[in-house]
Amino acid sequence: MPRKRFEAVQTRKTVTGTAAPGALLETTDGSVVVLPFERWPFVLANHHLARENEILDARLRQRLRQLYPRLRKLVRVPDNEIKHNFQLKEGQDDSLILKGRYFPEWAYCPISREFQHLRAWQTAWLLAGPTPPPKNNPRTEDNFNPPMSTVRRRGTPPPNGNPLPKRNQALEQIRFVLAGPNGELADVPWDRWVFAQRPDRVPVALGNGQTMQATALDFHRALPPGLTLHYTVQERAGDLGGILLTARTAAGETAQDPAGNEYRKSLAGLYSLRVSRADLVSHGLLFGQNGHQGQPRPGDEFILFRPVIRSSNSAYYANSLDSLFIPTALAQCTTDVVDELQRLHGQFAALFPAELLPGALLKMLPPVSQQYVDETYIQQLIGADFRFTEEVNNAGERLHRQAEFDYLVSNPRIIYQDTYSRRVEMKFERADTVPLPGLKSVTRIDKLKVITVQPSFTRLAPIPADDVLRPDAYSEEQPDVPADVEQGNQPRKQFVTEAGPDSEFLPAYESFGEGIFLQFDPIKLREWEEENPGVNTQMQYLLHNHAQSWQRRNEEAPTAAQVLLHTFSHLLMRELEFRCGYQLTSLKERLYAGPAMNGLLIYTVAGSAGSYGGLVSLCDDQQLWELILSALHRATDCASDPICWDSKAEGQGVGGLNLAACASCTLLPETSCEEFNSLLDRRLVVDPDFGYFKEVVAAVSAPHTAAISEA
Repeated sequence: MPRKRFEAVQTRKTVTGTAAPGALLETTDGSVVVLPFERWPFVLANHHLARENEILDARLRQRLRQLYPRLRKLVRVPDNEIKHNFQLKEGQDDSLILKGRYFPEWAYCPISREFQHLRAWQTAWLLAGPTPPPKNNPRTEDNFNPPMSTVRRRGTPPPNGNPLPKRNQALEQIRFVLAGPNGELADVPWDRWVFAQRPDRVPVALGNGQTMQATALDFHRALPPGLTLHYTVQERAGDLGGILLTARTAAGETAQDPAGNEYRKSLAGLYSLRVSRADLVSHGLLFGQNGHQGQPRPGDEFILFRPVIRSSNSAYYANSLDSLFIPTALAQCTTDVVDELQRLHGQFAALFPAELLPGALLKMLPPVSQQYVDETYIQQLIGADFRFTEEVNNAGERLHRQAEFDYLVSNPRIIYQDTYSRRVEMKFERADTVPLPGLKSVTRIDKLKVITVQPSFTRLAPIPADDVLRPDAYSEEQPDVPADVEQGNQPRKQFVTEAGPDSEFLPAYESFGEGIFLQFDPIKLREWEEENPGVNTQMQYLLHNHAQSWQRRNEEAPTAAQVLLHTFSHLLMRELEFRCGYQLTSLKERLYAGPAMNGLLIYTVAGSAGSYGGLVSLCDDQQLWELILSALHRATDCASDPICWDSKAEGQGVGGLNLAACASCTLLPETSCEEFNSLLDRRLVVDPDFGYFKEVVAAVSAPHTAAISEA
């Protein structure tokens, strides 16, 4: 029986990045790339078709159909639970799991220091000689898992003169991979790197008129046959110059070229390496090619891959979309029933009077589907032309959130139960407003449901939320072919399914939790922006840096109100960690900033069960007011001040998209922030001259100042 290895993965991680399709997942056996959704045993066994594995959110599905017109269902991803020794739990179907493949595929033996491709390691392992394999683990291709080498045991040989027996030794994968702006992966061609004594330097356009001198490999040369690479690390060296690749002969000597130069090279300068997709395809080096040479596409010479550490954030950016579930007429209907009713309506609508049509369509449904709808519901479907809400038919992220914002502010109290399970999925009520200037209302959300779907991902750079559902295009003239290196460096989406935009199913998960929703007065925000010259000065710095940030060129310029709400959200969340009992990584923000909405939602989700009540309990008595006062007072001082506070034109963070905001005062874990910790400035919140809450800060800081003076 093939030897299978299993790794426990939290369900949400299979949608939000660390274990989603295309992600480099670090396991106890090494790094693997999670395979596309269609290759999961869960899908191959058709579990994704089961009704109980469908997540019902018709509003989100309708929005996703902008780029995925054939989308039928959002599929609840499976739980990947195991028991000890990396085996499945007793009685658990091994088709209820996802699947990955080891990558990078270059690895070295920590004992012999030999360094080669996994295909070569597998061949050597299969031919390792008469040493018996471990119990119930014959030497087959299926059982080369995890990847390993066979080495002699250390010690004194036995008196009979026989050599020491062999043992299996787990391999260590190299830390570096090549990532392309188009979302693909490849191994660094190490056998080409080692003989490049002085790699050629070529100019590469980075955008905005900037260039760099990149390292380019010579693919017309190859390492002579019969040599093996060795990977060694010099203990005293603390950089890439201390990692050496050496080609050795069968006798263990360092190989030399005809000119007498040793085939030895350190990894110094690796990060300047650029390899075109055309070269990778031609030599079968792309992930998934398995060494088979291919034919490059037009424009592949302009798509340049660069090295990244396999565990770095830049190796994978999940393009996930969160949707706060709001009850609508069509929200809880299964997609199969809606699609079937729409088909029947188109076929038989002309044969029945309008008042009899809903009843006729109901009778045409299969008996198993009739339990989900009634005549009134079908009438609502017909009246809505089988669409959901007008704003989501052509909605971007802003309009999708506008529906959520309107629902929260227009209903002072809601308790909504699922029609079939009778489970409470939305419960909130208006709370007492705290005396914070410009704060219009506070809503205590005891129960909310958030559906998260990840249809795609990017590498090397993230993309704005509105670009997630837009087709990629290098240019209007040639959407699929870059005309130069600058276009080739544009990030493009890779899909979590092999079908891409033709996908009928997308993995998703639903979480239940609690939250606090704050609505601000738009009139006071507008007056603040218009009456404070300091606000305009700060925003000019951010707007300039935002315009220079090429990965955000399709995103609308931020407003001062948006930066204010985003920063205030971060300050509250950092303070909540001390007050509500949740770790900061458990908290998330959802910003409602636009022409017709000014609010923010801070929430936590705890899987399918719910949450602990630590957030909503702060809406009672004066706790929320005290929390806000403490957060504002803490924001006036940062461990990195005055450097952090005085950030101006150069800004801070990626692309200079932050001003007075750093890890010591404002930044959050990446899973908690919607904007990758950018567009933040606490001076807009607490600056004594132009901060939105400057009066509150002055009042709360006075007692602290007096106490310090007296001391």
